[in-house]
Amino acid sequence: MPIDFKNLDFSLLAQDSDVSSFRCSEYFDLEDFIKSNAKRYQEDRIAITYLVHYENHLIGFFSLAMGCITAASVKDMNRNVHYDEKKYPALLLARKATHEDYRRMGIGSHMLKYVFATVFRLCPFVGCRFIKVNAIKNDGTLNFYKTYGGFREITESADTVEMVVDLNEVDVPDRSF
Repeated sequence: MPIDFKNLDFSLLAQDSDVSSFRCSEYFDLEDFIKSNAKRYQEDRIAITYLVHYENHLIGFFSLAMGCITAASVKDMNRNVHYDEKKYPALLLARKATHEDYRRMGIGSHMLKYVFATVFRLCPFVGCRFIKVNAIKNDGTLNFYKTYGGFREITESADTVEMVVDLNEVDVPDRSF
């Protein structure tokens, strides 16, 4: 079933949002987050969650928060990063998941486009040089962020890879979302 991306509905999570239908069995921690923690995180101003609906079905979500990256982690990434700061401002893509019935249909890349459009709408009001994600360490996830967002790996832990994209190296996306 092909998705008509013009019919995707992006909205902010609300206290009365019904997220009970969301399924992500491959990454249960993401399913658990949207069902158990996202509303509290939003209420406490830790992360803001956006829901993605298609034909009234919850098919995805992502959460955004403030973050930073160390200057040392990006010093070799781009010669245009040359300030004396020890850290740089970054928007943190804290969580992103697609409903298991809608995977490999382009939903994730469309959500990522929305993230980029959001950060560029914010840039005139707050300094933000990078988008950061702590991606689950598997080839599919890492390739997704490299392919669809231009992210680069900067540090690695046992189960995640910290990845960033320099906003000065990407084109300003369509803001018509």
